[in-house]
Order: sequence, then structure tokens, then C-alpha cells
Amino acid sequence: MVACNTSAPLYNLSYLERITDGEEIYLRRLVMEFLTETDKSLMNIRKLIINKNIAELKVIVQEVKPHLFNFRIANIADDIKRIEYYKESSGWEDFLLIILKFVTFVEIVLINMRKDLAL
Repeated sequence: MVACNTSAPLYNLSYLERITDGEEIYLRRLVMEFLTETDKSLMNIRKLIINKNIAELKVIVQEVKPHLFNFRIANIADDIKRIEYYKESSGWEDFLLIILKFVTFVEIVLINMRKDLAL
């Protein structure tokens, strides 16, 4: 189960607002692209979970990592590190718990972002 601290925001747009000089249209486009690409990544993760492909799962998480950090996604860094440094010899079940927690949390963030930004 994913625990969410509801008093802390799940994401923060301040970095993106700064690099876009507060231009709403450009910021909105970045958010839309992030949502679309992250949805695709999560879909690929679900497919790879079925195949129990730890190596490929790690690659997708590494690809989405900079985008999650750009949006200052709360409490995700530790899970990403656990995924990146997971030793395949440690077994599938433990990795499955970590990756499912990651996917669930990111899905919660995306849902909240869409709701908050009316997308």
C-alpha cells in the first residue's frame, strides 16, 4: 500500500515555472507532454511486469526519472534508487513490491496533477 502524506504536495511546478519564465502556454505544453509520456512509460512497465523483466523495468524507470525530478515529485527518489540498485539475484517478489509501489505512487501523482490543472 502506498502511503501519501496529504499535507505535503505530491508535485511542485516551481522549477518548470522558472525555466518557462511563467509562460502559461509553454508550461501547460510541458505538463501535457509529461502526462502523455509518463502514461506510456507506466503502460510499458505493466507489460514488463508480466514478463518479469527486471533489467528492462530498470531502464524505463531511469528514462522517466529526470522528468519526475523536474516536477519535483515528492518522496520518489528513494524508490527510484531502490529500483536502480536492485540486484536481480535478490528475487522477483521483492522487486515486484518496489516497482508496484513506484507505479501506484506515480499514478496517484498523475491523477492529482490532471485534477489540479483541469487537464
